[in-house]
Amino acid sequence: MKLPQTQPSTVWPSDEDHAEVVKYIEPGRAHLAIGPAANWGGKEWPLDRFGELIQNLRDENPKLKGAKVFLFGAPQDSEKAEKLVDQDIVNLCGRIKM
Repeated sequence: MKLPQTQPSTVWPSDEDHAEVVKYIEPGRAHLAIGPAANWGGKEWPLDRFGELIQNLRDENPKLKGAKVFLFGAPQDSEKAEKLVDQDIVNLCGRIKM
């Protein structure tokens, strides 16, 4: 999968959200944010496709090789996102406000 080069995104979390996320940050390691849900079911991509996307991004993009992945979403997305969790994927759905 060839993706165009983009500038890194920056977010400014609240102190509470920062405290929740910082415990998972590993200095020197790439980090990737994914939002695997949508407000409307017709816009949602199948969960297995997100798994494939994450794997492809980590395998094919040298900057994301071995990246830690954070899943973001609303509280109601947490159960769905939990199916993607492994030792390198953290479910933050409903745990922080973005």
